[in-house]
Amino acid sequence: SYSGTVAGAPRVALRRPGSSSAGAGRKSSGGTSRKSDGQSRPKPAGQIRRDKKLTPIVPPDQVPKANPRDDPYCAEVLRRCVKISKGHARELVERGDEALGLVLNENCHICRSRKETVLMFPCGRHGYCENHCRTRLSCAATDYNPEERTKLPVDHCPVCSLT
Repeated sequence: SYSGTVAGAPRVALRRPGSSSAGAGRKSSGGTSRKSDGQSRPKPAGQIRRDKKLTPIVPPDQVPKANPRDDPYCAEVLRRCVKISKGHARELVERGDEALGLVLNENCHICRSRKETVLMFPCGRHGYCENHCRTRLSCAATDYNPEERTKLPVDHCPVCSLT
Protein backbone atom coordinates (compact mmCIF):
# COMPACT_ATOMS: atom_id res chain seq x y z
CA SER A 1 0.00 0.00 0.00
CA TYR A 2 1.04 3.61 -0.40
CA SER A 3 -0.33 6.85 0.89
CA GLY A 4 -1.08 9.95 -1.09
CA THR A 5 -2.16 13.43 -0.15
CA VAL A 6 -4.50 15.85 -1.79
CA ALA A 7 -4.14 19.55 -1.05
CA GLY A 8 -6.18 20.36 2.05
CA ALA A 9 -7.37 16.75 2.54
CA PRO A 10 -6.32 14.52 5.39
CA ARG A 11 -3.74 11.79 4.68
CA VAL A 12 -5.48 8.63 3.43
CA ALA A 13 -3.98 5.19 2.78
CA LEU A 14 -4.66 4.16 -0.79
CA ARG A 15 -4.61 0.57 -2.03
CA ARG A 16 -3.08 -0.49 -5.28
CA PRO A 17 -5.37 -2.29 -7.67
CA GLY A 18 -5.32 -6.06 -7.12
CA SER A 19 -3.95 -5.92 -3.58
CA SER A 20 -5.92 -7.20 -0.67
CA SER A 21 -6.64 -5.15 2.38
CA ALA A 22 -5.63 -7.91 4.78
CA GLY A 23 -1.95 -8.24 5.52
CA ALA A 24 -0.67 -5.19 3.72
CA GLY A 25 3.08 -5.23 3.27
CA ARG A 26 5.28 -8.30 3.69
CA LYS A 27 3.78 -11.64 4.54
CA SER A 28 4.92 -13.08 7.84
CA SER A 29 6.26 -16.61 8.05
CA GLY A 30 4.80 -17.01 11.49
CA GLY A 31 8.17 -17.08 13.26
CA THR A 32 10.02 -14.29 14.91
CA SER A 33 12.63 -12.49 12.89
CA ARG A 34 16.04 -11.86 14.37
CA LYS A 35 16.99 -9.52 11.53
CA SER A 36 14.97 -6.72 13.11
CA ASP A 37 17.32 -6.50 16.07
CA GLY A 38 20.44 -6.69 13.85
CA GLN A 39 21.37 -10.28 14.68
CA SER A 40 21.72 -13.17 12.31
CA ARG A 41 21.11 -16.79 13.09
CA PRO A 42 24.25 -18.46 14.47
CA LYS A 43 25.74 -21.07 12.13
CA PRO A 44 26.41 -24.47 13.63
CA ALA A 45 30.16 -24.98 14.00
CA GLY A 46 31.58 -28.16 12.54
CA GLN A 47 28.25 -29.51 11.32
CA ILE A 48 27.18 -30.33 7.80
CA ARG A 49 24.40 -27.92 6.82
CA ARG A 50 22.30 -27.50 3.70
CA ASP A 51 21.97 -24.51 1.39
CA LYS A 52 18.75 -23.25 -0.28
CA LYS A 53 18.80 -26.06 -2.84
CA LEU A 54 19.33 -28.61 -0.04
CA THR A 55 22.87 -29.35 -1.16
CA PRO A 56 24.98 -30.44 1.82
CA ILE A 57 27.71 -27.96 2.73
CA VAL A 58 30.68 -29.54 4.51
CA PRO A 59 32.80 -27.24 6.72
CA PRO A 60 36.34 -26.71 5.36
CA ASP A 61 37.95 -28.40 8.35
CA GLN A 62 36.05 -31.64 7.62
CA VAL A 63 36.94 -31.87 3.91
CA PRO A 64 39.63 -34.54 3.45
CA LYS A 65 42.76 -33.11 1.88
CA ALA A 66 44.78 -34.96 -0.74
CA ASN A 67 48.23 -35.67 0.61
CA PRO A 68 50.49 -37.69 -1.68
CA ARG A 69 52.82 -38.50 1.23
CA ASP A 70 50.05 -40.37 3.02
CA ASP A 71 48.60 -42.06 -0.07
CA PRO A 72 51.02 -44.55 -1.63
CA TYR A 73 49.04 -44.70 -4.90
CA CYS A 74 49.10 -40.94 -5.38
CA ALA A 75 52.81 -40.81 -4.55
CA GLU A 76 53.53 -43.56 -7.09
CA VAL A 77 51.61 -41.77 -9.87
CA LEU A 78 53.49 -38.53 -9.16
CA ARG A 79 56.84 -40.37 -9.10
CA ARG A 80 56.13 -41.95 -12.49
CA CYS A 81 55.00 -38.66 -14.05
CA VAL A 82 58.14 -36.87 -12.86
CA LYS A 83 60.27 -39.75 -14.21
CA ILE A 84 58.64 -39.44 -17.66
CA SER A 85 59.11 -35.67 -17.68
CA LYS A 86 62.76 -35.99 -16.66
CA GLY A 87 63.28 -38.54 -19.41
CA HIS A 88 61.91 -36.08 -21.95
CA ALA A 89 64.35 -33.40 -20.75
CA ARG A 90 67.24 -35.89 -20.87
CA GLU A 91 66.39 -36.79 -24.49
CA LEU A 92 66.42 -33.13 -25.50
CA VAL A 93 69.84 -32.58 -23.90
CA GLU A 94 71.27 -35.73 -25.54
CA ARG A 95 70.08 -34.53 -28.98
CA GLY A 96 71.72 -31.16 -28.40
CA ASP A 97 68.44 -29.25 -28.14
CA GLU A 98 67.60 -26.84 -25.37
CA ALA A 99 65.64 -28.48 -22.57
CA LEU A 100 64.74 -25.15 -21.00
CA GLY A 101 64.32 -21.77 -22.57
CA LEU A 102 64.23 -18.16 -21.47
CA VAL A 103 61.41 -16.55 -23.41
CA LEU A 104 60.71 -12.84 -23.51
CA ASN A 105 57.20 -11.38 -23.33
CA GLU A 106 55.34 -14.63 -22.57
CA ASN A 107 52.52 -15.65 -20.20
CA CYS A 108 53.30 -17.25 -16.85
CA HIS A 109 51.35 -20.47 -16.24
CA ILE A 110 50.57 -19.55 -12.61
CA CYS A 111 49.65 -15.86 -12.69
CA ARG A 112 48.31 -15.96 -16.27
CA SER A 113 49.75 -12.58 -17.09
CA ARG A 114 52.38 -11.55 -19.60
CA LYS A 115 55.85 -11.25 -18.08
CA GLU A 116 59.12 -9.90 -19.40
CA THR A 117 61.10 -13.12 -18.80
CA VAL A 118 59.59 -16.61 -18.50
CA LEU A 119 61.42 -19.90 -18.00
CA MET A 120 59.90 -22.41 -20.44
CA PHE A 121 60.06 -26.04 -19.35
CA PRO A 122 61.08 -29.07 -21.48
CA CYS A 123 57.52 -29.63 -22.71
CA GLY A 124 57.58 -26.25 -24.46
CA ARG A 125 54.01 -25.47 -23.38
CA HIS A 126 54.43 -24.32 -19.78
CA GLY A 127 56.56 -21.62 -18.20
CA TYR A 128 56.97 -19.76 -14.91
CA CYS A 129 57.83 -16.11 -14.39
CA GLU A 130 60.78 -15.04 -12.22
CA ASN A 131 58.61 -14.73 -9.10
CA HIS A 132 57.03 -18.16 -9.42
CA CYS A 133 60.35 -19.83 -10.22
CA ARG A 134 61.70 -18.45 -6.94
CA THR A 135 58.65 -19.24 -4.80
CA ARG A 136 57.70 -22.65 -6.22
CA LEU A 137 60.94 -24.09 -7.54
CA SER A 138 63.56 -22.37 -5.32
CA CYS A 139 65.56 -21.20 -8.32
CA ALA A 140 65.63 -18.08 -10.44
CA ALA A 141 64.59 -18.08 -14.08
CA THR A 142 67.91 -16.42 -14.87
CA ASP A 143 69.85 -19.31 -13.24
CA TYR A 144 69.56 -21.18 -16.52
CA ASN A 145 72.43 -20.49 -18.89
CA PRO A 146 71.58 -21.55 -22.50
CA GLU A 147 75.30 -22.06 -23.23
CA GLU A 148 75.56 -24.73 -20.53
CA ARG A 149 72.70 -26.98 -21.61
CA THR A 150 73.58 -29.85 -19.29
CA LYS A 151 73.22 -27.76 -16.12
CA LEU A 152 69.49 -27.42 -15.58
CA PRO A 153 68.00 -25.74 -12.50
CA VAL A 154 64.78 -27.70 -13.22
CA ASP A 155 64.95 -31.00 -15.10
CA HIS A 156 61.22 -31.60 -15.58
CA CYS A 157 57.99 -29.72 -16.21
CA PRO A 158 56.18 -29.35 -12.87
CA VAL A 159 52.86 -28.75 -14.64
CA CYS A 160 52.97 -31.77 -16.95
CA SER A 161 54.15 -34.04 -14.13
CA LEU A 162 50.91 -33.27 -12.23
CA THR A 163 48.58 -34.13 -15.11
